[in-house]
Amino acid sequence: MFFDDQVLELLRSSTEQNAIAKGHVNFRLTIEEVKNFIVSGYNSVSRYRMYWDQSIDTHHSGVATCMTPNRFEELLRFFHACDNSSLPPDDKFGKVRPLWDMMNERWLKFFPGDKHLSIDESMVPYFGKHGTKQHIHGKPIRFGYKIWSLCTRLGYLIYGEPYQGAKTGNTNPNLGVGGSVVTNLISKLPTAAHYSFYTDNFFTSLRLLDDVSQMGHDITGTLRANRTEVPLENRKTVNSEKYTTICLPEALEEIRINNRQRRIILHHDYGSYHTSAETVSFLEGQKIELTDHPPYSPDLASNDFYLFPSVKNKLRGQRFSSREEAVDAFEIHVLEIRDIIHSTSARAQYVFWGFSPIAKRYQKTFLGKHFILGVHPSHKSFGSARRGRYGDAEKEKLFIDALGSEWKDLDTASHVSRTTDGANKSRNGIREEY
Repeated sequence: MFFDDQVLELLRSSTEQNAIAKGHVNFRLTIEEVKNFIVSGYNSVSRYRMYWDQSIDTHHSGVATCMTPNRFEELLRFFHACDNSSLPPDDKFGKVRPLWDMMNERWLKFFPGDKHLSIDESMVPYFGKHGTKQHIHGKPIRFGYKIWSLCTRLGYLIYGEPYQGAKTGNTNPNLGVGGSVVTNLISKLPTAAHYSFYTDNFFTSLRLLDDVSQMGHDITGTLRANRTEVPLENRKTVNSEKYTTICLPEALEEIRINNRQRRIILHHDYGSYHTSAETVSFLEGQKIELTDHPPYSPDLASNDFYLFPSVKNKLRGQRFSSREEAVDAFEIHVLEIRDIIHSTSARAQYVFWGFSPIAKRYQKTFLGKHFILGVHPSHKSFGSARRGRYGDAEKEKLFIDALGSEWKDLDTASHVSRTTDGANKSRNGIREEY
């Protein structure tokens, strides 16, 4: 049914071409010999010459009467399913691609028409060397070629696509590899029918469910709890159990997709060390290295928003003959500023300069077109302010109210000790310091 005359002719002609290309110009092959060679594989023996042994437990008359051992060895040596002179450069399965495409056509042609279909990965056992060989720990077949498969509920393969790497079938970046595989396999089916598809959590996402529904089909699948579009449970946080059973394993699967021993160094941006014994044990078991945090500076406070640009302005244009000289100049200026801050009369001024950049950021947020809620989470909420509901004047009033009376007092104290040389501006009652 699947190995019809067209498929057999492909194998016969490709084998002859391969033999002639290797110098055996008189090599000829018949379709009948191709059939016998393929059927011989149903009887598996440890050595192919056992087909011709006289022992009753190994001798196979069906093979022995069709061809001699030398002829069988010739077919085994030259057997091919493609033309080596026209291999596609970007296809790792180019050697079997013509045969595989023919099989897909016939699998789809004789598809029994079931409406409940499964999309998953299957494995073809292989222990040799090949760039696409996979090792999937915990599977019944751990080593071999991975195939994206569209099957009926009884296991009939409708269409399959060999896996060649992370980019295989990733035609829709918005869906990722799993979602793209599903939509690609669905596109091979007759469009007039309505189907129900079933997938596991590698393929399923909320966006995929929407896309398949728009195609007019049903889809059911398990969903990973850490998908970006899936919110956390109400008033729940990611604890060590979720982190080690859901978040980290999925990240490791993506990072180590082609190299299970790939080195990973975990760096924390603005995060504390892992202290949970469960998390630490998981990281050690996966051989994940942790980078140490840089030493924390206890002097890094809000007024350093002013300290850093002040040091930059102080040191601008100076030339230093050594690193030590530059460090000394920096430390001297920092000490000068600290001496000034320790003076009660100037303390409010420097604190104000430190918080001023934060206030400007708040103000830009309030007055920007993207304004939705309008109050930083650290302040009390003033209600459901929606986009476009308030004008600029109302926004600025909300901005002042959100900062509180302490800010107003600090603003006043700062301006008592400052000169007004034109650097202060006024905009609807809110001063901007530059």
